[in-house]
Amino acid sequence: MGTRSCNSARAAYGLYSYKHGGPGRAKLLGPFLGFVTSHSIKIWLHLESKPQTIYVSLHEGNVKAPQAAAGVLNLRKENLFTDCITIEGLRADTRYFYKLWTDPQHLLSLDRQGLTEKDLQFRTLSDDTNAQIDFLLMSCHNPTVSGADGFDGHAVWADLPQIISRESNKSVLAANPDNRTIRRDLEFLR
Repeated sequence: MGTRSCNSARAAYGLYSYKHGGPGRAKLLGPFLGFVTSHSIKIWLHLESKPQTIYVSLHEGNVKAPQAAAGVLNLRKENLFTDCITIEGLRADTRYFYKLWTDPQHLLSLDRQGLTEKDLQFRTLSDDTNAQIDFLLMSCHNPTVSGADGFDGHAVWADLPQIISRESNKSVLAANPDNRTIRRDLEFLR
């Protein structure tokens, strides 16, 4: 199993939490999952507080399973308290749960600010190029403030049926889409 830092906000999609409880409360954005392949994944995290190291452990098939892979996120002010790692050497078509720790011994869990252990999971892609791929697109876009797109802030929703109809082996659920970001990503996926 290998890891490498990707330090890029482009590893963007997955479950996330964003909470700021006022002065003194850390701002958590992520973790985001992206660029999932049959043998690797990128994990991106932003936690605005003090510089710290977050330890990531992956567990195959069950949240209580032994550690199958690991990585380290280094959150530093000069990188806007954001880091991204690629964890390689994973098994194809396999569900993994991941945990975030504040200590190298994996005894102190990071405050997930509402996310449960079972929320933090993903499945690697199959090696079978004909296998169905289901995915979720997410964005921070608020359609109530972007009404000038000709679709009352929901332009990407109007395009999704046509986009989905072109690909018989993909199903898409878009949640709160950002017109520019999601359109660009869907163009890439075609």
